[in-house]
Amino acid sequence: MDFVPENSLERALVAFATQPGARIEFDRLLLLSPLHVIGEDGNGNGGAEQEKLVEGAQVRLVAIRRGDAQYIPAFTSPARLQIFFENATKNEPIRRYITMNGRALFQMTNGAPFLLNPGFPYGLELPPAVIARLLQDN
Repeated sequence: MDFVPENSLERALVAFATQPGARIEFDRLLLLSPLHVIGEDGNGNGGAEQEKLVEGAQVRLVAIRRGDAQYIPAFTSPARLQIFFENATKNEPIRRYITMNGRALFQMTNGAPFLLNPGFPYGLELPPAVIARLLQDN
């Protein structure tokens, strides 16, 4: 599967994979850029037409299993999320998604582990310790 970067976060992800010195820029963009996660707010909102989440809203996110652990899949573009839907599931109820910047997402999920772009050549496992470091350093 080809991976042609669609945005600055994806360009930074590719650079980080090949040049460890690119981590600082990738970390910065990961927190500032929109991430797309499978789920909906407590009112059932989510999908291509996003409603702005209000502070304190309840959000339900879908987790996937990898080995013995569960992770929240997050995607760097809506197109990657769509490909994941097409390849990984035919279950209509989880075809809803929420978009928010990385910092807000990681703060809201309070230490949950993430898989960035699961199933794609450029992806990353983000365990709780890495997310805590990101939030502390940036």
